[in-house]
Parts: sequence; structure tokens; C-alpha cells
Amino acid sequence: MGSNTNTRSSSSNVDKPRHILFEDVELERQRIEEELNKTKYRLLNTTELLNESELNNVRLSEQVSLLKDEIRRIERNMERAESISNLEYLKNIVLKFFILKSTHERLQLIPVLVTMLKLSPDEQAKLVHVAQQTGSYADTSINNESNTQQSTESTNSNSSSWGSYLSMW
Repeated sequence: MGSNTNTRSSSSNVDKPRHILFEDVELERQRIEEELNKTKYRLLNTTELLNESELNNVRLSEQVSLLKDEIRRIERNMERAESISNLEYLKNIVLKFFILKSTHERLQLIPVLVTMLKLSPDEQAKLVHVAQQTGSYADTSINNESNTQQSTESTNSNSSSWGSYLSMW
């Protein structure tokens, strides 16, 4: 019975004229092309959505990073407010930092300042940079002052004219 059905369907295709078969094939081809075009359109839309979501993810990642930095800054500010009771000690440390001329001594005070002021790593790096620059400048100015005093003393011992005071400037 199964072979009987196959024979009928194949005989029905044979019974149809060729132009009808060609039209059937052409209609099927058009339907498949339309489906292909719809699928291409959906693919383009999906690709656009993917690109938009990737850009959105990048933007959101940047926002997360900025917000995390802001949260850390606020936490440091809150910790600073809690440690305000040590204000006198902090004042003395800051004054000492400004007054000290040795770079080494200033660098030793930086961890204390970082702890008390809850400084960020960037702020700590800036403080180290300032301590090194100012310390070397202070060391240089001390050396220059001692050299000036030595030259003034030798000039004063050699002559007592007004020109001997010019080297002090």
C-alpha cells in the first residue's frame, strides 16, 4: 500500500504540464528568497542591538569605575571626619613636614600623613614628589647659603669694601 501512494504522487507530478511545475518551483524560490531577506533583516537588527549593547556596556563600565572612585573618596572623607579628634597631632605633623629640610625625614612623615588624612595613592605620590623636590631644593639652598657665607667670610677677611656684600645676594 505504501508503494501505491508513492506511485500516485509521482504520477501526479508527471501528469502536470511542465509550465505548472516551473511555476511551482518559481513560487517556492520566491518564498525562500523572501524568507532569506527577512532573516537577513533580522540579522542586521540583531547585530545593531548587539553593537548598541556593547557600547552601553563600555559606558556602564566607565561609570562603575568612576562611581567606585567616588565611593572610595567619600569613605576616606568619612574616616577623616572620624579622626578629627587628633587634630593637634595632625597639625604638629604637618608643621614638621613643612619645617624639615631633609628629604629623608620628610619621607618618613609621609606614612603618618597618609594614615591620618586617608590619602589616596595618587595623593600620596604627589606628596612624595613634593617632599623630594622641596627637600632637594632646601638641601641645595642650605649648601648655597653655606657657600655664600664662606665666600663672604673670605672676602671680608681680604677686603672690607662694599663689593664684598654683593656676593651675599
